[in-house]
Amino acid sequence: MTTATPSASTAYRHAGYRASGLWTATTLADLVPRAAARHPERELFCFEGRRVSYGEFERWTRAIAQDLVRRGVAPGDRVLVQLPNRLEALAVQVAAFRAGAVDVPVIPIYREHEMRQIVADCRPAVVCTVDALGPRDPAAELDGLLDEAGLDPVVRYLVGDGRPGWVAVPDAATAVDEPLTVTRGPADPALLLYTSGTTAAPKGALLSHRAVVAHLVNFRDALGAGEHTVTLAATPLSHLGGFVAAVVFPVFLGGRSVVMSGWRPDDAVELIEAERVTLMMGATVFVADLVERYRTRPEGHRLDTYACAGAAIAPEIVDRASEAGVRVVRAYGMTETAGVLAIAAADDPLGRRRAWDGRLLRGMEMTVVDEDGALVPPGTVGRLRVRGPQLLECYTDPVVTAEQLDDDGWFSPGDVGRVDDEGWVQIVGRTKDIVNRGGEKFSTMDIELAIASAPGSGGSRSPPCPTSVSGRPSAPGWSSTTTPARPVSARCSTTSPGSGSHGRRPPSSGTSSPTSRSPRPARSASTPWRGCPTSTSGPPTARRPREHDGHRPVRRGHGRAGHRGRPGAGRGVRVRAGRGRCHGRRARPHRRRGGRRRRADPLRRRPRAPGDRRRP
Repeated sequence: MTTATPSASTAYRHAGYRASGLWTATTLADLVPRAAARHPERELFCFEGRRVSYGEFERWTRAIAQDLVRRGVAPGDRVLVQLPNRLEALAVQVAAFRAGAVDVPVIPIYREHEMRQIVADCRPAVVCTVDALGPRDPAAELDGLLDEAGLDPVVRYLVGDGRPGWVAVPDAATAVDEPLTVTRGPADPALLLYTSGTTAAPKGALLSHRAVVAHLVNFRDALGAGEHTVTLAATPLSHLGGFVAAVVFPVFLGGRSVVMSGWRPDDAVELIEAERVTLMMGATVFVADLVERYRTRPEGHRLDTYACAGAAIAPEIVDRASEAGVRVVRAYGMTETAGVLAIAAADDPLGRRRAWDGRLLRGMEMTVVDEDGALVPPGTVGRLRVRGPQLLECYTDPVVTAEQLDDDGWFSPGDVGRVDDEGWVQIVGRTKDIVNRGGEKFSTMDIELAIASAPGSGGSRSPPCPTSVSGRPSAPGWSSTTTPARPVSARCSTTSPGSGSHGRRPPSSGTSSPTSRSPRPARSASTPWRGCPTSTSGPPTARRPREHDGHRPVRRGHGRAGHRGRPGAGRGVRVRAGRGRCHGRRARPHRRRGGRRRRADPLRRRPRAPGDRRRP
């Protein structure tokens, strides 16, 4: 018996995608014209009171696409769009598909540091931005970055007040009644999305038309969506999830959407009732806000289904949503899979929906391997590998592609979890979030969810700290919640027992039992923070002072928690406070003083204050 070569195996797998109807000849450029031809007068979306029909949106996107082609945009050119939630953000992105170009949406919060890398990597032929973002001038920022990279786009679209070198986005009145002759195949790139995971530099992921269409087919079937579906889009339209919810998914269904310029929970409740919204997708914070308001509104139309992805959700939130009449379906996905690859159905049992992150979608495969790359039995926790019709084609960086995609089409997202024998997926954490404590493995996500599920808790972080015994990260030593009413001392708890524990102890001699510990007194003004004795870190939400002494109370903002290197190395993980997000970027060990770069000395200490007690 002969063994199929990888190329032959891939060909058979792709044939299966086509036979199952996941890969079709449809491209994203076809969706709007076909839907507008069927029902031009039907409402497509409502944006802050303005209602736009399918026919109107088709004419507008055709006008922009014709302008792009007339100016010399060729198939495969990149169209960079950095806009807040505005109608132009939808129109220009869809027009890029219709012109045969690659859409490159970029979130507005990216500034010159991230944008410099993105501009140099994608080398856009078209840029589109807004005249002002708060105190920022995005057009001037892009002008400087393009000049620095030696690029001269064929056109620069500006939304807002005009300026030299920039033109306004064409409106629907400029559309010519001539069909666009640009043709692109389903295997051609459609989207270039920049995602920052645990790395500092954004990675450019290329998604084909057929990958996104496969996700739309699977998403529709999993949720039972159709023309009757009304979607609320409140997340950034520069995110894949926001763009899909606002226009791509409704057009694919023949339904409609309600688009918000930003998240305002009270307004969202009113819109859901007035527009009879049935579906919303996003992170945990949105559904938590809705459920909180539904508890004080006993009557009125409520959201039917919420697809939760992008962040971990505590089972208790799913329970509270169910009591409020909202069916939360947990989902698991990423940019590289064109959206979710596993999701629960709204009619699945609550026990499944509250504890598992969805069932694998049709055509998607997932295996779990151990640290040596060997397969483990179903239900066993290990490193995840993914492949299927929704997977990205490649990254723009060949080195990153080789690291995360193998020859058999398996993608390694860096997540840790399990898959049972029915195809249900449960995410435990990231490979870099699994802490080894004396041979025992701890998931920081499990610890954070346990804290977040406690009454009155708004979020938590559990970074590891190195021990004095091994110098390797122990189980998390700090856990902070965002509840302002609790005593400061209650915001930090020791979660690792025994001699390796590095939580803040009461200011007394001796040690306490891990199972029987005296209550910690509230922190007074004379009681300093106690971080890891072998590092000098403070709590995860506290920014360390210049001398790295770790004696500073919790406050919001960036901070560093624990160390990723040897004890006392002065390196750590940078943490952003609020809603439990850890960006995982390496902290810079140097500080500028007087124009010179000098390494901060971890051994320096501030003068001892009266009442200070130091560890030996």
